[in-house]
Amino acid sequence: MGEEILDQITAYNQDDVVSTLELHRWLEVQRTALGERLGQELPRPQVRDGESSEELSAWLQRVKEVADPLVEGIPVDESEREWTPQERGRVLLANLSGWHRREQKPDWWRWFSQLEMTEEELIEAREPLAGLELIGVEDETARTYRYRFPAQDFDVGKAATDPVTMKELPVVATDLDRSEIVLRFPRRREIEHPRALVGTTVVPSKAQEQRLLDIGASVVEHGIEGDGEYRAARDLIMRRTPRILGHTDGEPLRIEGESAGDAARRLVTQLDRTCLAIQGPPGSGKTWIGGRMILDLVAQGKTVGVTAGSHKVIGNLLDNVWMAQADHPAFQDRRVRICQKPGDSGELTCGYASGIKSAADVAGTLADGAVDVVGGTAWLWASDKIPAEAVDVLFIDEAGQFSLANAVAVSAAAKSIVLLGDPQQLDQPLKGSHPIGAEGSALAHLLGREHSVMPPELGLFMDKTWRLHPDICNYTSEVFYESALLPEAGNEKQALSGSGLADGQGIRFIAVDHGDARNDNRSVEEARVIADLVCDLLDGRATWLDRELVRAPVGPGDILVITPYNAQRTLIGTELRKRGPACADVPVGTVDKFQGQQAPVSIYSMATSRPEDAPRGMEFLYSLNRLNVATSRARCLTLVVASPALIHAHARSPRQMVLANAFCRLSEVAAEQAGGS
Repeated sequence: MGEEILDQITAYNQDDVVSTLELHRWLEVQRTALGERLGQELPRPQVRDGESSEELSAWLQRVKEVADPLVEGIPVDESEREWTPQERGRVLLANLSGWHRREQKPDWWRWFSQLEMTEEELIEAREPLAGLELIGVEDETARTYRYRFPAQDFDVGKAATDPVTMKELPVVATDLDRSEIVLRFPRRREIEHPRALVGTTVVPSKAQEQRLLDIGASVVEHGIEGDGEYRAARDLIMRRTPRILGHTDGEPLRIEGESAGDAARRLVTQLDRTCLAIQGPPGSGKTWIGGRMILDLVAQGKTVGVTAGSHKVIGNLLDNVWMAQADHPAFQDRRVRICQKPGDSGELTCGYASGIKSAADVAGTLADGAVDVVGGTAWLWASDKIPAEAVDVLFIDEAGQFSLANAVAVSAAAKSIVLLGDPQQLDQPLKGSHPIGAEGSALAHLLGREHSVMPPELGLFMDKTWRLHPDICNYTSEVFYESALLPEAGNEKQALSGSGLADGQGIRFIAVDHGDARNDNRSVEEARVIADLVCDLLDGRATWLDRELVRAPVGPGDILVITPYNAQRTLIGTELRKRGPACADVPVGTVDKFQGQQAPVSIYSMATSRPEDAPRGMEFLYSLNRLNVATSRARCLTLVVASPALIHAHARSPRQMVLANAFCRLSEVAAEQAGGS
């Protein structure tokens, strides 16, 4: 039987090679004939040698010069000999040195591939935008034009390329509800209206890459343990117990009877050039505590940096720092001095910060003692203009979505670092393929593959949620947090007084039959059911009761509608607008948009008809991180609207079994609670 299969493969390959050879011969005949008709010899395309550019080759050589000594003498395969902790750290650091290049490669490949796609293929792809139709001039002086487009998932960023002209166009604004986009044509450029746009998503990361090489070179020279430079980075890489003044190594960080928030505030003022991790599940007050930790440090005369994956997240934590002054005893007669380096738009995301233009300005301001807290992205803190240990403590917010590579890179700017976040909520987006260990976020690295909850000797787990009703919290805790998350006393008072399934508290599963439809990323059936639910909640009869026993009517801002797909978000928004202005004001968005937000009621539309119809596979649709975020936005009631066929997923791997089990458990809990009510 084996010989027969090999013969078939041989025959297939032979046919393929012969066909290619005949095609080549035919094309050569056509080329010769065309040249004779034109009376000239046709030029042939230049054959590239595949070599990297001179600049890239030099850079790759520098990476090799650091990475090779890091792994020298360490077996490539641990099956030969188990690595020591020090060797494991050196291997990881070597792998991190190539993280940014590996992460960028798929973007370049995808970009070149999309430039050659048809319009139909571009609409089906996730990132590009196609089917553009000119609406008209937006601003003649600014040379901006508005276009409409059919519903589709896309992410073109702030500038995108027209595949026809190969020219880049700045994106001025995008209106997802109306499916419209505004583009600007630079001066002295002919206006050629595009039919499609392909986003250029590669962001240069030379500063982060250089910092990683600096740390790697230091480890080669001085070793990965012991005192010396980059100690916080080395602690993070080694997953070392935080060094806390007066604390016994290896013991739990919390004192018996102490709350996680109180422990965080106590520990942060005693950090000894190390890394402290704080895992904050939904509604646990992570950002609230973070703001007060920063003020406690400033009260001691220390400087603090704040970074995250986006300017918005940075601004949110900085806002919390400012607002925390109201009840902080050290700030009754003074004000914390905050500055922020804005993004390309120039707008600050913190309402209380002063703007600062460059990394050099930040370094000078810190050196002069003219500022207490500075916010900026990884590009600021990894800059060579920022000296080592420029701040006493650097806070990395949403560290569950912040790559380990970038966390190590920015850590050089601080004596100690604090990681705030939760790897069990939205995970760090990855594009490249990385060695095991180098692919994770900073917090996921510390948490390890074997844990869902931060080990007590490695960091803090904020084990109380102020948001979730016990009926929601019990599911969230069981499935995502090893049953360690508890509701704060008083959460049980929260309740919704509505009608039908939109009533009471807890989790409801609303099965919507898709019939013979094979919906992938949009479902009209679910959109209509959701519009009906929203109308019932906003008809003036529904009320909700909060923790303080204050009853209020349900308004548009008390409902969040969530979905994995932009196409379904657009469809639901359209359906809600048909039902009137109140329904149209209900926020609708993807899971990513609503992380950190809450409302009395959340509605989650999964849109896909069957597991095999999921456009990005089970890993996306059944993602534990997305399911956690989507179902934990609600204070009173979580409504999951989905095809019942999604419960009957055929798992093809242990990982898919875990994903399917979490969703099946949700349907079981919903059935139990519906029966109990």
